[in-house]
Amino acid sequence: MLFGHLAVYRVGVLAEKLSKNDAHLDGPIGLGNGVETVALGALIIAWHANAQPEILIERLDRCKVRWRPSEMGLSRDQLRDGLAFTPEYMQAREIESILRHQPVAEARFDSLWETLEG
Repeated sequence: MLFGHLAVYRVGVLAEKLSKNDAHLDGPIGLGNGVETVALGALIIAWHANAQPEILIERLDRCKVRWRPSEMGLSRDQLRDGLAFTPEYMQAREIESILRHQPVAEARFDSLWETLEG
């Protein structure tokens, strides 16, 4: 569970930077809205780290933050490709993350997609 707490901390740091700078994240999947990007990323990390993603889903829904890929115009293939690129991106920048060391691919991606869009 410690790994999950560290991942959530990193998401918090990213969220703070995005909110201060009103920044946009550009990358292979072309997401633009920082709040939505952080929400989706936080949920993926919480799900992957078994850190009670249902609690985050409840809070995001209560705050009316879009987190589902389809709500953001993000297709299954785009998310899959973005997550496939993530380990390489993080390794090049020496970022420690569950997404770098345990990539979400194949059957694991199918399970994630079901959680996100089911």
